Amino acid sequence: METPNLKRDFFKVLLLPTLSLFLVPACSEVFARTGSSKLDDIILKSVNENIAKDEGIPIAQKGEAREWYRAHPPSMTCTDSNPEYDNYRKSVCAPGDDLWQFMWAERLSLFAIALGLLGILGGAALGFIAFVNRSAQYWSFMLGWRMLVAISAIEVVLQGVLAVWASYWGTALLMNIYVPKLIIVVAIGALYAMIVAIAAIFRRSRPPPPIEAEVIYEADAPLLWKRLRDLASRSGTAAPVNLLAGIDDNFFVTEHGVSLTSGREVKGRTLYMSLPLLRVMETNEADAVFGHELGHFLGGDTAASAKLVPTLVRYDVYMSELFNGGVTLPVGYVMRLFRAIFEFALTKDHRDRELKADLHAAKLTSADHLARSLLKVVAYSHFRIETEDALFRQSEKHTAALDLKTRIETGLPAHVASTQFLEVLKTARVPHPFDSHPPLPERLKNVNASVRLEDAPGLLKELPAQTWVHEVQTAVSIEQRLWTAYENRFKQFHERNLAYRYLPSTDEERALVEAHFPVQNFPFKDGRNLRVTYLSVEIQGPISETVLFNQVFSANLDTENFANDLIITHGTTLKSMKTTTINLKKL
Repeated sequence: METPNLKRDFFKVLLLPTLSLFLVPACSEVFARTGSSKLDDIILKSVNENIAKDEGIPIAQKGEAREWYRAHPPSMTCTDSNPEYDNYRKSVCAPGDDLWQFMWAERLSLFAIALGLLGILGGAALGFIAFVNRSAQYWSFMLGWRMLVAISAIEVVLQGVLAVWASYWGTALLMNIYVPKLIIVVAIGALYAMIVAIAAIFRRSRPPPPIEAEVIYEADAPLLWKRLRDLASRSGTAAPVNLLAGIDDNFFVTEHGVSLTSGREVKGRTLYMSLPLLRVMETNEADAVFGHELGHFLGGDTAASAKLVPTLVRYDVYMSELFNGGVTLPVGYVMRLFRAIFEFALTKDHRDRELKADLHAAKLTSADHLARSLLKVVAYSHFRIETEDALFRQSEKHTAALDLKTRIETGLPAHVASTQFLEVLKTARVPHPFDSHPPLPERLKNVNASVRLEDAPGLLKELPAQTWVHEVQTAVSIEQRLWTAYENRFKQFHERNLAYRYLPSTDEERALVEAHFPVQNFPFKDGRNLRVTYLSVEIQGPISETVLFNQVFSANLDTENFANDLIITHGTTLKSMKTTTINLKKL
């Protein structure tokens, strides 16, 4: 796990959103003030010249007139509602005039800054409420989301208007020239930002991936179903209506609708159990795990998650769209800031609910039953990861069956007995698909278990003679189907990965690489051809050129000023470096 970098994380999460959000309005506000002052000078100079030329004004009154205008600059008159200045105000600050634009630019800039502060402070306040009050999590997040959606949309419009206005006046006032291309480019960028922000609001989130599991019906495991109902009754909560079995190394409960890889969807209270993990647990240890999961039902955890999680997913989609929009990046940072603040509340809540579920399981069975089950889950999961990593690191294609189930079961005792594994246990967390659990030592201490981390080797010397898997009539066939499908995907992904890792030196390796990186031909409009192989990019034509991938120093896509060029710098030494430009528009 990466060690947190407080300075870097502070910059990313807090400082960067603040700077990006306030940069455009702050610069616009300063420019508006500076521009108003410069326009004042220009207007006062013209007024003084007219006063000097006007022969109808006595000389003594000319000095008084100059002093009056100096004391009442045109920009100040724009915001002065004194009826005595109506004619003066109309002459220098009529709607649409230069000073009128600068006055409103300053107002819009200050409003954008105030709105940004409201978003940041409001998000922080709502995150704090969610942190101290679990029951307020849903409505505080929804309120924060709606608030930030409105603020982000307004900010995009305001900053777009200010950017277009500044692109015109920046050159006009400072250099006395107009740059139509600059104004058009900025206007297009602002319009694009508005479209992205609006489209992101209506972007739908993708459905969660299906779970690879099969339904365990009561007829297939009557004693197990009876035990679950008994544990639920003793817990004071309703039993699950669906029982799923799979080979993933975790247990969980949910009240979301769950889609299965078979195409079926189950709804209502659902318990997922891992058949491989059940094989290493005695029945009373497995009961402790079931009791922990039922504790989530009892505590309302699954109901709260069913309500909040889809909202979090939609929020993340909206935030991602703003980040990918480029010009909407500033408001995307603000959305991420609120998400980070809210994540503190969720992390605290997850930790608390896991510890409470542990206490419930210990009360329902015993603290030591729970402790032994947790040690076994961590041991199995860690060894499974190491086993699969070792197989994945192999540089040869897997042709024979992997037989992961047997590899893990036979190698587990020796792995748990190693001194390295004891160090792992000190910081280990029980795997879970929805959130991170507290570290294992903290969970054992929480339930006051007498089982120690050092007891893990003795727990896994051999598989229990009787487990709940033996009571599931379809368990063997389910495991066989799921392991077969899993190993096939594993081998396919490993083979695809080898295609990236190989610099082929044999015919077999070359065939594998070419299977995943076949030759591609892209004809140019002028009759030439771009040929891409796993070794090179070749421009074929009257003047041919070949760029070998192992000689590429850099490759960049230039899309500025409506270009679309792939620029490749390549060579064997720094002195021999040259650049090849491929105009992708001509393909």
